[in-house]
Amino acid sequence: MLLFIRVKMSIISLSKEELLYLDDGLTLLSDLPDDKAKKISGRSLAPMAVSVATSELLLKLGSALVYLADDGNDERDVDLTEEELWCIREVSQSNVVYFDKQVGLSLKIKIYRTLMEGYTKALLAESDIAVSDVTEPIAPDLQNRLDIYHTLEED
Repeated sequence: MLLFIRVKMSIISLSKEELLYLDDGLTLLSDLPDDKAKKISGRSLAPMAVSVATSELLLKLGSALVYLADDGNDERDVDLTEEELWCIREVSQSNVVYFDKQVGLSLKIKIYRTLMEGYTKALLAESDIAVSDVTEPIAPDLQNRLDIYHTLEED
């Protein structure tokens, strides 16, 4: 049985290269008045733009890019929903090198780490397992306890 737990907002730290790659790889999804179905608008779908995103996600990414340009830091924290994490996962190709940085692989790792942490915290909040803070992937002994929990839940 697959357990679905909704992850709330999560903070992910993104570099300038990662933000540029995501911004170039996403195009705006909006409602057009003549047709109530969702359609791609704005620029035509460029070869680099492989997925669509909401204006909220694009504004989060663009704002982080502007702040990085203004403050000169290497990375900027961005608060994303689970749906937004899955959206940027779709555009992140693991073999992509952008501005001499392996942005595809680094994005995949950051996204999955963030999702794993969120799912683990949500699962632990629903269980009786007391863990003060989960910041690393699930440890084998904790995974065994979670497996037992799932087995008992299924019975």
